[in-house]
Amino acid sequence: MLLILFSATFIGISLGLLGSGGAVLTVPILIFGFQLDEKVAIASALAIVALISLFSSINNYKQQLIDWKSLNRFIMPSLIGSYIGAVLGAYVSNNVQLIVFSLVMLIAGIKMLKPVKTESKPVSNLIIVTVGLLIGIITGFVGVGGGFLIVPAFIILLNLPLKNAVATSLVLIFANSSIAFCQYFYVFSVNSIQLNWILISTFSGFGILGSYLGQILSNKLNTNIILKIFAWVLVILSLFTFYQGVSGG
Repeated sequence: MLLILFSATFIGISLGLLGSGGAVLTVPILIFGFQLDEKVAIASALAIVALISLFSSINNYKQQLIDWKSLNRFIMPSLIGSYIGAVLGAYVSNNVQLIVFSLVMLIAGIKMLKPVKTESKPVSNLIIVTVGLLIGIITGFVGVGGGFLIVPAFIILLNLPLKNAVATSLVLIFANSSIAFCQYFYVFSVNSIQLNWILISTFSGFGILGSYLGQILSNKLNTNIILKIFAWVLVILSLFTFYQGVSGG
């Protein structure tokens, strides 16, 4: 229970504070901390992150931080990509998913170490559709919410301020994670694979509390410093996960 308390709260804080990092941490914690099968861990992480993002978005909606116009430009290609990624992810080997996940985690850590610069010139709809589709595919394939890609995309492509980018990304994370989870759940049902709903609900509950704490801390802490610490955690964890995937567990 202590592992659930600390890990879920930390994951919730990362989502509420940075708009990213939830599933990137949830998947390895479920695999290595709770000994879940890789695919079950990915599906469970999608459910957990979807719930945390939903409840975080309610508070952001009340504060009018969500940029609906920017969200509308990304959401359809992202949802399609998420479904495609989940279909592909359900049928590849666990080791392949683990290796791809570790590479995604490494890229996320490296990107977080670099400052995000806004793009002054307008961006074409083709670029936005392509980026949205790729983010969705990554979400569905390896079970990440994609916030580490969505937040920079909103800032770089659509010039959103950080707070609005974080708030808007959480809505997209909820939508992507929900679509991908539904596909995994369908495959699990056909193959009589069970999910641990007690673990999912408990993890989600502590994560939701953590997300509210993260939103409060976002007004009081230097997010750049926290982002760099979090990035190094991802880099180190990605190397360990890559080794596990290559060695077969």
